[in-house]
Amino acid sequence: SMQALLLFLVKIPTRRSMQSSAMVVILAVAALWLQGCLSQPNMCMGPVQKDLLYGVAADRSTAVSICCHNTDFAEYSGYFESVGLFGKLDSSGVTTFYDSVCGKPLFRAPVGRSFEDWQTESEEHGWPSFRSQEILKENVDFRGGGEMRSTCGTHLGHNIPDGSGDRYCIDLVCIAGSPLPNLNITEAADMHAIEATVGQAAVSRSLTSVAYVVIMGSASGILAVLVMWRSCGKNAVKQPLLGSIE
Repeated sequence: SMQALLLFLVKIPTRRSMQSSAMVVILAVAALWLQGCLSQPNMCMGPVQKDLLYGVAADRSTAVSICCHNTDFAEYSGYFESVGLFGKLDSSGVTTFYDSVCGKPLFRAPVGRSFEDWQTESEEHGWPSFRSQEILKENVDFRGGGEMRSTCGTHLGHNIPDGSGDRYCIDLVCIAGSPLPNLNITEAADMHAIEATVGQAAVSRSLTSVAYVVIMGSASGILAVLVMWRSCGKNAVKQPLLGSIE
């Protein structure tokens, strides 16, 4: 009927209200991103170890974000120097570095070069740098764009070849674990699946609230975003200040 049509037209938002709603959506998405609600899902097969080695235990939250919720970013350049990595190593021996999540061995260095050469190369590039003779390839997956992840799903860094061949530029916080010989991979995978489900549910709720703002464009819609933001914050990983790609 004509009355029903007029009622429908009245309900159609004006251009001004649509613009207002769009601005609210932009601000809402930005807030959710800063809160960590729209960060990448957990890729790790379990939690990051609590007692990380080499002086990085205090930065465990950074390790969680970089190693498990990330593909491109890295700890800031020179981070390993700020914790005094090479001063903590045996300069006359070979150090094995283990996955910060599952404890699998990933790198052994220095191999085929001196301790000083390894240290110098790492300091020149800003991150611990390893060569092909120093990686345990059976425990590492190579992905697109040079990204490297352990077979436990932990982001490690990137392969950035130079004139001497492959150079693995690695985040210290992701290779600061201890060996866990009794690790039950099935249990770890189950834990990962549970955490991923929780994280996906949080993101789904957040996106639903944003859609609600689009539809409503009102104070009640904004309130819904704030409520979902708070709820998502309980499950999301806080984003640390990250550096650029390794």
